[in-house]
Amino acid sequence: MFVTDVFPGTVSFNTGSPFQPFTRNPQLRLTQKLSKDISTIIAIYSERDFQDYGPAGQSSVYLRNSVIPGLHLQFQYKSDKLIFGAGGDYKSLTPRIVTTKNIVTDEKVNSFAVEGYTKINIEPVTIKLEGVWGKNLANMFMLGDTQLNQ
Repeated sequence: MFVTDVFPGTVSFNTGSPFQPFTRNPQLRLTQKLSKDISTIIAIYSERDFQDYGPAGQSSVYLRNSVIPGLHLQFQYKSDKLIFGAGGDYKSLTPRIVTTKNIVTDEKVNSFAVEGYTKINIEPVTIKLEGVWGKNLANMFMLGDTQLNQ
């Protein structure tokens, strides 16, 4: 969800944090050009630098327990003076596989996020707009809550 063509130009290295999704994840990613200006991106990912929170603290084990990697889909139009796109992200977390009373559990926390963005380059001005809405985005270095500690 970090679109390098559209992220904020900041004075320091914060890249728009904590309002810009930012994470580093091992991933398998396919970018397919549908035409000269239109492409789609499909990615599956796990967690590394920034993980979700849960009963054992911050860890990637919750995503690994769910057996389903994080999923991302994005469509983008890109020309010389205009970029716009939209994307969605889905992850399913399994906070624990055994309760404190040693009972097997398969409870999951499913969450998703969507984004829309545009960049318009009209010399000498460049306009960048982005909107992100999501649930449980702590692993993307964003402000947010999680329901895993309950």
